[in-house]
Amino acid sequence: MKAVLFIAASLLSLFFCPVRSQRVVDVNKEDVSPLSGLFLVLGGEPISLARYVKVVEGSPFFSEQWMMGTLLLPGGTKYDSVWIRLDLMADEVHYQDKSGNPLIANNRIREIWLTDSVTQKRYHFIHSSFIGSGTAATAGWHLMLAEGAAFLFKKPHKEILETKPYGSATFEQHITTTGRYFILSDNTFTPVKSLSAIADLLSNKKAELGHYISSNKLKGKSDGDYISLVSFYNSLLPK
Repeated sequence: MKAVLFIAASLLSLFFCPVRSQRVVDVNKEDVSPLSGLFLVLGGEPISLARYVKVVEGSPFFSEQWMMGTLLLPGGTKYDSVWIRLDLMADEVHYQDKSGNPLIANNRIREIWLTDSVTQKRYHFIHSSFIGSGTAATAGWHLMLAEGAAFLFKKPHKEILETKPYGSATFEQHITTTGRYFILSDNTFTPVKSLSAIADLLSNKKAELGHYISSNKLKGKSDGDYISLVSFYNSLLPK
């Protein structure tokens, strides 16, 4: 049985590569041989953070803290209750084995859901190789912000700047984080730099989107503005 594992099945069958079946494994349950099985599936090698010893500001990770999450593999198996950390600088998925040892996943992962233990906010990442056409130049993990007839993604971008303090013999590294927005519509993944660019792209509702931007005084300065606009667009279309 073919099953599309997240979002509306009818939409994802058009936009995302389908998975054949779904098997959910909770690694906290004794009857599923916890992370020994996950290690066999993901592979793993010890994490070395030596490359970040000079970092004095910023972080290479989506979040410094480990988050409880779910991994979806290309074949359709989901692993729940896994401690995960995303290294966005190196495009690596770190996970903890059953003894709490951090490892780098060597094999492909399709999607990741992360939950912030403090705010309970949930984050859904999809790897570019499973999204659609036009993602080659933006390889890596994309955060889904809105879904429907049009999907809104944000690609976090990490960059290292090296500086040498006055009188010091060594360099310091500063990591900055920016992001690029993308719209997935009609199986095409398109970068957008502004709210007006979204209105131009989703041209079947361009007038309505333009009016929504102006009437709600959206400036495109936050994720919320982009989410609001794409969600409004999706609300205009038949379910």
